[in-house]
Amino acid sequence: MIHEKPDFLIKEGKINLKTLQKNHLGIEQFRAKLRESNILSLLDVNEVVFETEGELTIIQKKEKEDSYLLVNNGDILEDNLKEANHDKKWLEQELAGLGHSEIKNIFCAEYTPNRGFCIIDMDGSILNQQQAPENKEPVALFFFPELCIKE
Repeated sequence: MIHEKPDFLIKEGKINLKTLQKNHLGIEQFRAKLRESNILSLLDVNEVVFETEGELTIIQKKEKEDSYLLVNNGDILEDNLKEANHDKKWLEQELAGLGHSEIKNIFCAEYTPNRGFCIIDMDGSILNQQQAPENKEPVALFFFPELCIKE
């Protein structure tokens, strides 16, 4: 697959959903491509470029941990939830505690133990949030108001 020019899939903390869709990449396929490069979490990525020949160039952060895609396009991924040693009730409570009570409005939710959730809403906004261990109040690690790249 040859493209005219490279496209950023992720740049400066923004995910370009249009580029994902244009290149027929779902979030599961995208995460699989990242795993091929030994990247296990969206939280480990600074930038991703979809190159003209269809390959990904990935600029990653330094720390890595296992992560689990628990929501994909508004649907709970039961097998991944089980692999993460949690259940649907736990996920619903955690997401509700982070202000996301409607799972159908979540494009994807990735969970990384000890780091929390990377949540992307249906508009492409990335919300990296984590539960505070003692008081169970949500703590925003990063919030960017305009995260979806507009073309």
